[in-house]
Amino acid sequence: MSETKIFLEQILESLTERKVEVQRRDIIVKKLQDKLGGNNYLLVLDDLWCVESTSWHEFVDTLRGINTAKGNCILVTTRMKRVASTVAADLHMLGKLTEDHCWSIFKQKAFVDGRVPEELASMGNKIVKMCHGLPLAASVLGGLLHNKEKHEWQAILDGSPLVAGEDDNGENSIKKILKLSYDYLPSPHLKKCFAYFAMLPKDLMFEKAQLIQLWMAEGFLHPCQQTTVMEDIGNNFFQLLLRNSLLQDVVLDEHNNIKYCKMHDLVHDLAGDIFKSKIFDPKGNDGEKLSQVRYFGWDSPSDQIDKINEPRRLCTLFWRNNYISEDMLLSFKFLRVLNLSRSGIKELSASIGKLIYLRYLDISSTEITALPHSICKLYNLQTFRANCCYSLKEFPYEMGNMISLRHIYFYSSSQMPLNLGQLTCLQTLQYFNVGLEKGHRIEELGCLNNLRGELSINELELVRSREEALTAYLQEKSNIYKLTYLWSHQESEGCEINVEHVLDGLQPHPNLKTFEVVRYLGTRFPSWFNEESLPNLVKLKLSNCRSCKEIPSLGQLKFLQHLELVGFHKLECIGTTFYGIEVNNMGSSSDNAIIQVFLSLKELVLENMLSLIEWKGVELIPTTSGVKMFPVLEKLRIRYCPLLKSTPKQLEILRELSIERVDSEMPLLNLCSNLTSLVKCSVSFVKELTCFPDEMLRNNVSLQHLSVYNCREFRELPQSLYNLHSLKSLMIEYCTNFSSFPVPSGENYLTSLQNLQLWSCGGLASLPSGMLEKCRSLQNLRVNYCNNLVSFPLHAGDMPSLSYLSIAHCPKLDSVPTGGLHHLTRLRELEIGPVSDMVDFEAFQLTFNGIQQLLSLRTLLVFGHLHWDSLPYQLMQLSALTHIHICDFGVEALPHRLDNLTSLEVLHLVRCKRLQHVDFSDAMPKLRYLRICDCPLLEALSDAFCNLVSLEELRLENCEKLEHLPSREAMRRLTKLCFFCIKGGEM
Repeated sequence: MSETKIFLEQILESLTERKVEVQRRDIIVKKLQDKLGGNNYLLVLDDLWCVESTSWHEFVDTLRGINTAKGNCILVTTRMKRVASTVAADLHMLGKLTEDHCWSIFKQKAFVDGRVPEELASMGNKIVKMCHGLPLAASVLGGLLHNKEKHEWQAILDGSPLVAGEDDNGENSIKKILKLSYDYLPSPHLKKCFAYFAMLPKDLMFEKAQLIQLWMAEGFLHPCQQTTVMEDIGNNFFQLLLRNSLLQDVVLDEHNNIKYCKMHDLVHDLAGDIFKSKIFDPKGNDGEKLSQVRYFGWDSPSDQIDKINEPRRLCTLFWRNNYISEDMLLSFKFLRVLNLSRSGIKELSASIGKLIYLRYLDISSTEITALPHSICKLYNLQTFRANCCYSLKEFPYEMGNMISLRHIYFYSSSQMPLNLGQLTCLQTLQYFNVGLEKGHRIEELGCLNNLRGELSINELELVRSREEALTAYLQEKSNIYKLTYLWSHQESEGCEINVEHVLDGLQPHPNLKTFEVVRYLGTRFPSWFNEESLPNLVKLKLSNCRSCKEIPSLGQLKFLQHLELVGFHKLECIGTTFYGIEVNNMGSSSDNAIIQVFLSLKELVLENMLSLIEWKGVELIPTTSGVKMFPVLEKLRIRYCPLLKSTPKQLEILRELSIERVDSEMPLLNLCSNLTSLVKCSVSFVKELTCFPDEMLRNNVSLQHLSVYNCREFRELPQSLYNLHSLKSLMIEYCTNFSSFPVPSGENYLTSLQNLQLWSCGGLASLPSGMLEKCRSLQNLRVNYCNNLVSFPLHAGDMPSLSYLSIAHCPKLDSVPTGGLHHLTRLRELEIGPVSDMVDFEAFQLTFNGIQQLLSLRTLLVFGHLHWDSLPYQLMQLSALTHIHICDFGVEALPHRLDNLTSLEVLHLVRCKRLQHVDFSDAMPKLRYLRICDCPLLEALSDAFCNLVSLEELRLENCEKLEHLPSREAMRRLTKLCFFCIKGGEM
């Protein structure tokens, strides 16, 4: 994989916060274009170690093509002069921090509230001088002295090894400080835990739980009177290392628990120095030292493991090859840690059962299909990881004998290990799949009172009664903070009574924070769905509860922040019981105190409620002291509730509103009647909506994003549209009756608008004159498939920020902008045509006057008419263009001046019905992708076609007369061609 592609993938992953699945570079580039748009960006490449000059320039050129807006910046930090000279246009040698800045960092780490005791102030200033302006040094020393007494501060000053010599550079100084921080770690076991990071690669984002499990397997965590659980000791050690700035870059989960972390490479070097005599390194270890090797780490070369003189001493093996022999495995009989993850191994030897000291086994992401029964003899095994083992179908039936097992990870659809209830030390069990046979029933959970973290219980339809459910003793499992209950069955007669009893018996512990119930078929929820039984709940999702006719009382859950109610098909009304308020016979609240409901709720989702008609608010309940309803609700999404007619009006601070597939316009009008803080509003498939109320837009001056999609009766926008001075995005799509915008008023309107999209607005004939005159921030303008659009005023001179312009597939458009495109100096993508048959070719060609001045233009899509026998001549002058689509022209051959497109990488020729000849001579040296589609008269590709020496992908589709391809000898010149497709022709 090229360095450029790796960089691009990492950028896309950072933007989307998910792993990139696509392989093709052009798709990644397109996704980045969609994400970055015309926005300015700052790209930071931190701590770059190496890069080739050619790769760097290719990467920068690609970024310029993705986004041509001025003001973009790449910031690279590196400690390598060679890297700096390769990447830097402007080189800035970072100096050391001032003492004031160092003091600020030190103080933040050393004192919880930042306040410095008077007796420590002068000592702190002296210690900061030892940092020599290095931020990592200030952070480490501050962490070291956190919560320390005065005499301990003095000890650092009196015995300091940190006074820099004349030859000391910054790296030497920081190494001394790091070593001091290590020396002051409070226990030998913690020092071993720190040094163990040498086993892991540099710059690895490691999982905290996995790291603690490795420490435990190595014997570094010893229970004491104060802390009896090894994992708790490991967590304390982790926090100490983090507080001492020996760890950094933490990643938190939804409950602010640390999931992942990194170690600075200089700190990693220190761990390597401490551990170097014990880790296998064929370069650094001579024969004598190899006999002392105890650890074979992540980066240790597997093909040189036979150099280890005394394999019996090895206690840790991270293996990367796809095969490990039985003899080799047996030679490491004192192994405590065996990590085979991502090794490619397909079979595990039965001799694994003889590794009786093994405490940690990881086979994640391997193709192992079955485990040997001998694995059940690993009575000391504490952690077993089999994540992403999609080929593994079952576990040996005697795994219940592995009584020391504390953590087990496996793919959720795998068959459950038998007799899990015997594993009473178990803390981690992410999935429990209920079965009917003994050893797989829910009663297996009963003795597992040490379970922690997350648990999903699946196949709950196999639990037959409340009494059986109670045998799981879930109410006693205080350390589970995330719980999922999942039924898999289809609806059957009488089943709702059974599942109601079962759910009643599955009451969780009050400490639960996240709860999800999926496919529950009862008609009501048990009484424990309330603030007394679930007082700490933060997130709740009830999904596909198709038979439920009422929602449990949730309004008094004081810490609930996120609530999703999905698939309540029989629910007709959300009433006062939802809020947890008792109403007396007179119809008023039984308590005259202020009514408070959903005090902490920030996000609410109502989805797929096919019978829901009414959502009542608490404003209908008489009270003498007032109502406080949804006081912090920021996001509301209502989807697939077609019959909903009414909603509450007390959502004053709502910031994001999304309504989809609600037939009536009344819910939207009710919700917006009192809103003043809306920032984002999206409306889709609301059949009766004709227009937004004028006051809705007038009252929400902070609105930034407004979207209307597939509302067929939606006809117009109110005059208050021009009051939205913060509006950044306006999209109206598939609103077939939308016909008009209001006439602009005032001097400054739509000045913040960056994105305007009008798509399939069949009633729209024109835009008001001057509507776009003030849109100087506009970056993306798309007008497509507006079948009755006759004219479109393009004020190109007033759009200096425009980077994407598409005026396409508007068949009645008879006036096209002429000669103004050259004002769009930031334009990177242009799509235009087809226009009305009334427009002749010469008039259409005038549109492109000055386009050759657009040095930022990279992508062009142009649609013509079949009676136009030539292409606009200006297109042949776009030497910076990388992508071009030529569609629906009547040309018989490509013009020779196409040779001028020396930067072109992608070419589409589509529906050019008269095209007969395609001759590329020496043109387009960078062309990677060529598609010729629906060109029925094209008969042959000559040998000259093979001058496209950079071609990687060729597609020939529906070219009926195509009979001849270049000769085999000529085709050999296409050395980069890796995909060739012919579809729908004679060949």
